[in-house]
Amino acid sequence: FLAWLVVLAGATMAGLAGFMAYRTKMHDRDPTWYTFACLALALATIFAAVLGDMNYWFNMQPYYDVENINTYPSVNPGREKGQQLMDAGR
Repeated sequence: FLAWLVVLAGATMAGLAGFMAYRTKMHDRDPTWYTFACLALALATIFAAVLGDMNYWFNMQPYYDVENINTYPSVNPGREKGQQLMDAGR
């Protein structure tokens, strides 16, 4: 939840820079730096959100999956069925 608030803040800053570029252009001044800031902030926000999400799903989620697997010591195959131990793995 907090990560998406940071993405929203980045998008807001990019939008604000775009608005400033537009306003500066309407007053017949050079909006170069505002335009650059808008594009740089938008690209940084998009890449941060996409690459951060990919990092989570490709690196952290497999780790969390392995960490949540249960262990069952001293299993007697004559008494326990395989369906009872489907989440075993360590």
